Amino acid sequence: MPICYSMDLRTRVMNDIAAGLSLQKTADKYNVSRQWIQILKKRLRETGSYEAKPLQGVAGRKRKLKKYQEELKEIVTETPDATLEELAEQLPIKVSTSMVYRELQHLKLTYKKNSVCRRTRPTGCRPKTSGMESEASRFEP
Repeated sequence: MPICYSMDLRTRVMNDIAAGLSLQKTADKYNVSRQWIQILKKRLRETGSYEAKPLQGVAGRKRKLKKYQEELKEIVTETPDATLEELAEQLPIKVSTSMVYRELQHLKLTYKKNSVCRRTRPTGCRPKTSGMESEASRFEP
């Protein structure tokens, strides 16, 4: 996520521009781009201030499943071994599995992680041996 330049830096840059320093020299002096300085100048002309705009993004997003929290809790309690796909299918709206995952995290609920956990062979069917012992047994008469 982008981080805003400090107000102190903005003030120093605009003071140098007002003092007559060129855009390129100011940009080089403060290690910023010329375009950023042009944006500051434009913002100062249009709004009277060169403060940073408030950040928008993930923190400001509304959760689509917030309305369906109770339904999701009921589904999870009724079928605790359901996968994310199965939970998404049981909801009244179409949502992705990642959205269900994030909502479950928000609600601090657990879920089954795999649809089916199968092993290719039963555990303990072969005794554990090191690789060297098994190689040696192949060459014995």
